[in-house]
Amino acid sequence: MTGVNQNTIMSLGKRIGKACEKIMDEKMRSLSCSKIQMDEIWGFVGKKQRNLENPR
Repeated sequence: MTGVNQNTIMSLGKRIGKACEKIMDEKMRSLSCSKIQMDEIWGFVGKKQRNLENPR
């Protein structure tokens, strides 16, 4: 779709993910959060669980 090798795209995604993890670990400390939204995570977990219950 992009004309770029899949391994290149995956490598870039991993590098970005690790950089985001580092930033969050360093900057997001001692937050006074009263609510946390996890919609994307729930969607992934819900989809995975559904596949386990109804294998194709």
